Amino acid sequence: MKISIRQITEKDVCYLYDSLFDKNIRGFSLNQQKVSYESHCEYWKKRLSNNQNKDYIIVCDGSRNVGCVRIDPDGQISIAVDKEFQGKGFGSIALDLAIKESKLKEYSSKILSKNTTSKKLFKKLGFKKQYEVYTLSKINST
Repeated sequence: MKISIRQITEKDVCYLYDSLFDKNIRGFSLNQQKVSYESHCEYWKKRLSNNQNKDYIIVCDGSRNVGCVRIDPDGQISIAVDKEFQGKGFGSIALDLAIKESKLKEYSSKILSKNTTSKKLFKKLGFKKQYEVYTLSKINST
């Protein structure tokens, strides 16, 4: 199977919504809250209007969307690969391609401690663990 990347366009917004809010992917996102389709569209419209963002669809065999890579201007990376394509090397190939295309000098990614798949992916590409972040979420009771 041939893996490639291409720039995300407004035509990809529906695919991204279905993919990124799949329970198998959203459970490993930093923001796990459900977002309305309208908010999602507005986010991507704004994001795509900023030419400094590097946003790619991961494509398999020239036509099948299988995930996405987002790189912010500061080098912050977010990657999502559809569940059925995880563990097959698609993410590492796509991320390597996206890094080469974006041509920034430094990259980083915030990864949840339970996301062992992403940890392995970034380690495989030469990323080093810098620090851990601990958070506390309190629910107000009345």
